[in-house]
Amino acid sequence: MTKVRYNNMDALRSLMMLLGLVIHAAAYFRDDDLANPFLVFADASGFYWILRELIHSFRMDVFYVLSGFLSFMILEKHTTQSFIVDRLIRLGVPLLLVGGVINYLSFFFIKERFYFPGTDYFSTGRWLVHLWFLANLIIYSLLAPMFYVFFVKFQLVRIPLRIGMALYGLVGFLFLHAGWRLAGQPTLMGFFVLDELIIYFPSYLLGGYFWLKRDSFIANLGCWKVTLLIFLVLLAVWKLLTPVNSYAIYALEVARFYWVLTVTLGLLQVFSRELSVEQALCLKEISNSSYTIYLFHLSVLLGFAYLLRAAGITNPHVSFVIMCVGSYTLLYLLHQQIKDNRYLMFVINGKRFW
Repeated sequence: MTKVRYNNMDALRSLMMLLGLVIHAAAYFRDDDLANPFLVFADASGFYWILRELIHSFRMDVFYVLSGFLSFMILEKHTTQSFIVDRLIRLGVPLLLVGGVINYLSFFFIKERFYFPGTDYFSTGRWLVHLWFLANLIIYSLLAPMFYVFFVKFQLVRIPLRIGMALYGLVGFLFLHAGWRLAGQPTLMGFFVLDELIIYFPSYLLGGYFWLKRDSFIANLGCWKVTLLIFLVLLAVWKLLTPVNSYAIYALEVARFYWVLTVTLGLLQVFSRELSVEQALCLKEISNSSYTIYLFHLSVLLGFAYLLRAAGITNPHVSFVIMCVGSYTLLYLLHQQIKDNRYLMFVINGKRFW
């Protein structure tokens, strides 16, 4: 696979990140009990619950698979020390800025709707909000060199690709239940949400495994049809056996991981093809600006929601489009203004200027 196509994979990872903007915008219009506590429009729609759940069913797992793939690629080309230092800066600096300052100000602004950000703001992990995945990536990055050596030393690369993907379903199932046991537990020093840290780790490791078997992996992207069939069979088993066997839910839980494989392989099959110059430039712009957009989108969405309510625009579909397009456009323009300033890019995106 060429360098150009690896860049396309990075763009796909960026698109997964940007789908977070869509999920969080949809949360303002959900008509279920889990609706966004920040600010909910009076005219909600069940469509946004479906939209949110559909995207959430694959977004973070696909993101972590791609992150693991690209992390192992970097580890193969750089020293462990340079990899860890780069990841700590790239992930940690924006995390502290947005979580420690921007999110705090946002919560203060909506304190009458949610809570006042007092002394427990950090200790309870509330400062993470939409940035929890960055904290996860920091831990995964610290563990990545050890697992890279482990995979190579024990020659896990010799495991056939399809068996490796089947093992992902099993390991993912075990980690899923381990994570659920920790759900609702206090965060580790207010920095890591333990259940999510555990649940998504198999997807990150799967990405690393795919890198070590990259030739076979790229040659078998069409396997998404097989994983889709397995997913549908597991769904059928769950549906048919649920009335007579309480353990049928396990089939649904394993099906989750075959759905992730289906979406990952299917999207990569699309993104692995050669692109025109215009398409490549478009993907590059999306990739370069996605970090800035995701970091700040939650506060900007909140601002748009207040403005729309003040203007009397309550139609959920019109408001949703305005919030998504407006937030993306505004933050994309912000990125264009700061991208050539190395000091701002360090503070906002964690890009080193030395």
